[in-house]
Amino acid sequence: MNTKFYSPLKSMLLLGVFLLSTLLTLAQDRRVTGKVTGADGQGIPGVSILLKGTQTGTTTDAGGNFAIGLKSGKDVLVFSAIGYKGSEVSVGSQTSVNVTLSDDVSALDEVVVTGYQTVRKRDITGAVTVVNTEDLKAVKNTSFIQNLAGQASGLNISTSGSPGDATNVRIRGISSFTNNDPLYVIDGVPVEDKFQNTINPNDIETIQVLKDASASSIYGSRASNGVIVITTRQGKSGKAKVSFNSSFGLANAVKGYDEVLNTSSEYYAQAIRLKFQADAANTPWYAKTPGALSQYIQNSPALINGVSNYDPSTYDPLNNQITETNKTGTNWWKEITRTAKVIDQSLNVTGGNDVANYNISASYLNQEGILNLTQFNRATIRANSSFKIGKRLRVGENIMYAANWGVGISSRGGNNNEFGVIGEVIKSTPVVPVYDIKGGPAGHLSAQSGNFTNPTQVLIDNSNNNDTGKRLLGNIFGEFEIIDGLKFRTNLGADIGTTWRRSFTYPQPYRAEGVKTLAGSIFNESWTQTTTWNITNTLQFNRNFGKHSVGILAGQEAVATDYRDIFGQLAGYFTADINAWYLNTALGDPASRSVSSTGYESKLASYFGKVDYAFDDKYLISATIRRDGSSKFLSSVRYGVFPALSLGWRISQEGFMKDLTFISDLKLRASYGELGNQRIRNYNFASIYGGAVGTTFYDINGANGSAATGYSLQSFGNPDTQWETSKNKNFGFDASFINNTLNVVLDIYSRNTENLLYNPALPGTAGVASPPFINVGSMLNTGWDLSINYRKNIAKDLSLNLGMNLSHYRNEIQKVSNNANFFYPSDGTALNSRIPGSTTSIINKVGYPISSFNGYIVEGLITTDAELKKHTGTGAAAIGGLKFKDVNGDGVINENDITVNGNPHPSLTGGLNIGLKYKNFDFNSFWFGSFGNQIFTGYWIQSYFMNFNANVLKDILEKQGTGNYPKINQVDRSSANASTFYIQDGTYVRMTNLQLGYTLPSNLLSKAGISKARVYIQGQNLLTFTGYIGADPAISNANIGSDRNNPVNDNAMGFDNGNYPSNKVFNIGLNLEF
Repeated sequence: MNTKFYSPLKSMLLLGVFLLSTLLTLAQDRRVTGKVTGADGQGIPGVSILLKGTQTGTTTDAGGNFAIGLKSGKDVLVFSAIGYKGSEVSVGSQTSVNVTLSDDVSALDEVVVTGYQTVRKRDITGAVTVVNTEDLKAVKNTSFIQNLAGQASGLNISTSGSPGDATNVRIRGISSFTNNDPLYVIDGVPVEDKFQNTINPNDIETIQVLKDASASSIYGSRASNGVIVITTRQGKSGKAKVSFNSSFGLANAVKGYDEVLNTSSEYYAQAIRLKFQADAANTPWYAKTPGALSQYIQNSPALINGVSNYDPSTYDPLNNQITETNKTGTNWWKEITRTAKVIDQSLNVTGGNDVANYNISASYLNQEGILNLTQFNRATIRANSSFKIGKRLRVGENIMYAANWGVGISSRGGNNNEFGVIGEVIKSTPVVPVYDIKGGPAGHLSAQSGNFTNPTQVLIDNSNNNDTGKRLLGNIFGEFEIIDGLKFRTNLGADIGTTWRRSFTYPQPYRAEGVKTLAGSIFNESWTQTTTWNITNTLQFNRNFGKHSVGILAGQEAVATDYRDIFGQLAGYFTADINAWYLNTALGDPASRSVSSTGYESKLASYFGKVDYAFDDKYLISATIRRDGSSKFLSSVRYGVFPALSLGWRISQEGFMKDLTFISDLKLRASYGELGNQRIRNYNFASIYGGAVGTTFYDINGANGSAATGYSLQSFGNPDTQWETSKNKNFGFDASFINNTLNVVLDIYSRNTENLLYNPALPGTAGVASPPFINVGSMLNTGWDLSINYRKNIAKDLSLNLGMNLSHYRNEIQKVSNNANFFYPSDGTALNSRIPGSTTSIINKVGYPISSFNGYIVEGLITTDAELKKHTGTGAAAIGGLKFKDVNGDGVINENDITVNGNPHPSLTGGLNIGLKYKNFDFNSFWFGSFGNQIFTGYWIQSYFMNFNANVLKDILEKQGTGNYPKINQVDRSSANASTFYIQDGTYVRMTNLQLGYTLPSNLLSKAGISKARVYIQGQNLLTFTGYIGADPAISNANIGSDRNNPVNDNAMGFDNGNYPSNKVFNIGLNLEF
């Protein structure tokens, strides 16, 4: 932990809290107490109580109790709360005031923020889900989007336990081969960011998920993957209120790899002997004798100046490293992990009056990774305010500044590949100790003892490879009411972010293949800046004419993005001292210097309009149209038009429904709309040329003195590329029963995407230039979303809240191109190139979902010579090996029998929320489940087939040769092929949150100036039920692949090749209000 930063921050926060509490506890003339209850006699928490005509006020506690200081005997208190009719009470000389508030049915109609406007939820005819932000904040993660799993129907979340890692959010499945990330709109500013780890979750007031075209089409070409609208906390009229939230947690993995992999040296030696049973001459030296592991890992006895090279006096870290066999076994997972600390603190001040209001906050998060020496830090400050000028003009701003920094960024295992630090743990053998005889890092000195990089040393080497980011996000706005009902609003938003990274690659003399000296060291440094500006102007008219309600919205928007990066690299440093980590040729090999920079600009110009009409609050219609022009396309295809139409019928208002008194409200909905996607690389319409010394420069004169500048094709262009368009249909209903205590929302949808954008690999004859994006085919998503919520006070002082979300989608590729009906993702299939057939193990094929698994189908084990002879094209097969299915029935097993054999998509996902409140206690439990999805366990090429003599599964000796588990056999090259052997059921159910809180009685707090104090204990991911044989069934595909700038994401779903497991966290916390 960075104590130099944390300690003064903590002191400042505590000092601020005590200063504010002192100011807020100034003496009053007299004290009035009381309780606010509802019609059922239960106390109402959070009721706003203001001294009329002033800013003096307070709120009720969890039991509805309050206390307020007054100065005169003629005071009037104003009580207000969402869902209840307001009340004014003259206090007089009373010292105790009890108030009963009646339900306000009209106020129960929730107001939500959608596209550029605020509407009543009862008037929405599209598919919109409102997320309970209090439940969202209960779970501690670096990003609020990591907490969305199960909180809203129709959402699928993919992330890892690595602090600060990326997250894939998918709304209603997948509809593109390229980018499927939703658009985020934060206080009116459109943002495309799959990390979202600069936002303090405590700053969030509301989250709405716009799922269908009628709800999201107002955002046009950026809304094809859905829209998530976030509104941050705004100031509220009343006396200044201060809140302070603090929590401390301890985190471990939900399941360690030492529960999956073997940690015994003798067990590993038995597996090695089995592997080489038919090839005994190649059995590693240390394992040749059963029950008697050799003293040293090396198998190269020799004399150095007449002395045995095993003698400590001959030790040389470069030429004669001496490593003793760990005869017990090295638990590599235990060596690289720890119980990590999580500290989260935030301070908020809000207040205002009829003219101005404000909300100011600051926060600090320190989340250590469970991998040693890794962590993520974030500090934020936010200022939101608005001012009323005269009767019709309002201006304001929402501004956030955030800084985040990480340590050991290269060590994060969420990248899910063989060469991540967790991938190294999987390969590391227990016979190799952590250190050699002199305390240096041990490693494999020959291929016989494995082929891995000491993971503990990887973490040490990367501990100063910093990753820092700074972000300014916000907007300024002005709103003028021209006449009653007609309003003009202008909004200028900006999202400005910079990142800086550095990385030093150390020598690895402890590896057989490692660079031995500093001559192989490499240092690189990079800086990026992304600036996005957007300006939005809208004119909105809302008016009721008797039974007619009309809303008209017209607007214009312009978005401009500018990106720039600089990268430098130098090798051959004469020292590894961190003080020499600069791109200075005096420090390294001048000939190795490499410097480059890139950049781009993109622009979007848009016009949009929307008309809403309702008659008698029963019949509703909404029509939207947007025209977008994108700089990513040539002028002939630059503009796209995206319309949507939706209808609603509040059937519960019809006369024939009046006798069904148990139905509080029932609305039927239907919609159709078209959305676009233009998320491809910039300048795709043009071929790009470039060059560099050593690649395209040439000494034309042959004098070996100078080189003439030359160029080569870097990427092909395609001037015919056009919009990817999706056609969306949605049918659903919103229903409330039993006095609005039970609410049910069901949506059935289809989304057909045409002119899919993708950049398929070119034939080798095309050279090394990158392929262009082209419009290749179509894809269909169908499914349904269901949410059920029940809220009721079931007894005195006891309330119950139950919520359930269920989602199902089916993805199908309907067309690839006119010339082909399938293709292999260019990078996703090489996630583990060690597997024979890995280049075809993931396929996108007509009639199947995106990222389907592809390979042989296992039908048991080969037991006869006849079965063995059929395996002619799978590599050397053996008795006891895997028997593959003869798919085409030609009598032989070869590449013609490779077929689609697995599906990473879940058939059902769901969330269950259970909330209870009893007096001052509150309890919450949230469960998430994913059902029917499959996982390709790619690391079994190491852990089962012992590629490079890697470590093995902990129960491999008991399983091998039984069922569908082949015998361990070095001679058998066939069984390792990509097949259903690697595929497991990924179904799991997890308790993601368990929390118990207690709100202290107000009479114990008032003398200290504290209006509310709540303490809680919480557990995250405490229980997981699954049959998956692995560390964690929640597999991340966010930003995976070898190319950091062009990750494969949805083209490689469900692939486990060393996934960073989720964290199991125990938290204690405190919430204070003054």
